[in-house]
Amino acid sequence: METLDMFTPNVPVPDEVIDWVAKSQTVHGIILGKAVAKPAAATSRSSAVSVCVRVRPVLPDERELLGKDIPGHTAASSSQVDYDAVVADSVAGKVHVLSEARKLGKPTGKIATQVFTPHHVFGPSETDDAIYNASVSPLVAHALAGGASTVIAYGATGAGKTHSMTAVQRLAAAALLAGGQHALRLSFFELRGEGCYDLLHEQKELVLRDDGTGDIVVCGLQQVEVSTEAAVEAALGQGNAARATAPTAANACSSRSHAICQLQLVRIGAVGEANTEAGAQQEGSVRLVDLAGSERKETAHLTADDPDRLAEMKAINSSLGSLKECIRLQLLRDTAADDTHVPYRRCKLTTLLKSSFVNHHAPALPGAPSESVPRLCFLSHVAPLRSQGLQTVNTLSYTAAMVESSRADKEKAAFNEVERWTGARVVAWATALEDGKYAHVAHCFARSSGKLLSCEWELDVCKWVTAAGGTEEDGHALFQAFQKMFKEAKKAQKSARPKQQVEPRIVEPCVVGGDFMAD
Repeated sequence: METLDMFTPNVPVPDEVIDWVAKSQTVHGIILGKAVAKPAAATSRSSAVSVCVRVRPVLPDERELLGKDIPGHTAASSSQVDYDAVVADSVAGKVHVLSEARKLGKPTGKIATQVFTPHHVFGPSETDDAIYNASVSPLVAHALAGGASTVIAYGATGAGKTHSMTAVQRLAAAALLAGGQHALRLSFFELRGEGCYDLLHEQKELVLRDDGTGDIVVCGLQQVEVSTEAAVEAALGQGNAARATAPTAANACSSRSHAICQLQLVRIGAVGEANTEAGAQQEGSVRLVDLAGSERKETAHLTADDPDRLAEMKAINSSLGSLKECIRLQLLRDTAADDTHVPYRRCKLTTLLKSSFVNHHAPALPGAPSESVPRLCFLSHVAPLRSQGLQTVNTLSYTAAMVESSRADKEKAAFNEVERWTGARVVAWATALEDGKYAHVAHCFARSSGKLLSCEWELDVCKWVTAAGGTEEDGHALFQAFQKMFKEAKKAQKSARPKQQVEPRIVEPCVVGGDFMAD
């Protein structure tokens, strides 16, 4: 967390002398001004998954709340006021969440910031068309080329995700129809709790099944053929209106189900075939997922008297957690050539989206067509007000966890050559050591690894060796030989690391509002 020194020293200041609305606007200008002067460096990321954040604007009815106390929110008897607390830095690709720095519960007159770095950031001034062109249009082009694409909208209730997804549905369908060489079929269903329901056919209950080839099929789901934008609007309006909603603390009409709109391109052949409809051959597809609004018990104001809502919230949050892990591991597979398993069977939502993470039909040969690789865009939404800061930080932390490596991944990346050894590699090393002298006890290292063996006690290794039929002297010899090799590998890793040149930090004073501030 960074702290921007704003106007006053680091001492408690009475609330009534701090204009947090004006102060936050000044910080907005400082951050965005620096972004223009120092644009973000180009990234070398190569992945079929993109993670984006959209910050919605302050709504007209919310402008009346700016500068007023937040009801029920206090910090050591010091009230908090509402202000625009989210800065979307589209140039540097960062989202800054502002909060008032406090000392002993009292505001110090400084602004503290938390910074999150997704792949792309869209600010409040970005229109629906601009966001579609930047993040979704390439996926639609991928579908027109015969590929499979998925767009997922996520955010706390009231953050604007359904607004964005409604626009994306309309624009994507119009772009697919404009191709002119395909018929377009639309289906719309929702995943609510453990059930799956068709939104275009009287909430008919559906069943998810594996077709035997690894594909997940929604049995009973009906498709509607749409040939004009008016037909698309009518089908989308019917599906969105049929979704399950419920009033929450932040939104009187919050989506309480995961809604999936599927746009399937169909090429009509000249000759009919027995196993297809009049020669229709399914080609590319776009899957548009509007997730249920995420909530926490504390912010939703739920109690034990609402068991159904509590169970619903637990189910939604559990499925969102499984989705985050699947996207994070898929990014790891794409960017680090990692063969980690993607646990898509943890819940119905990720099982249904299996084709977005696993492409078992893709050719394994180099130079495979790019159409065989599924593409996914995760579009996260946050609200700008300070009163919604907790939900905003939770949403951005959830989103950042997909992009950032986990602690285990970071530690593995720092391993030296010996620490990366698997148990089989350790067994092979012990077998070949001193012309096979210890081959008869090498199998005792099968469940170990280079990293684990580097941290083991010498006496424990001796116990392994004696249990395998060796002697304590064999154990001591193996342990010392491994430690010697481990230290050499560690020394070689350190010497190969490039030395970083430490540049002196230059502090340039600047004047903001007539008061001194260190840049």
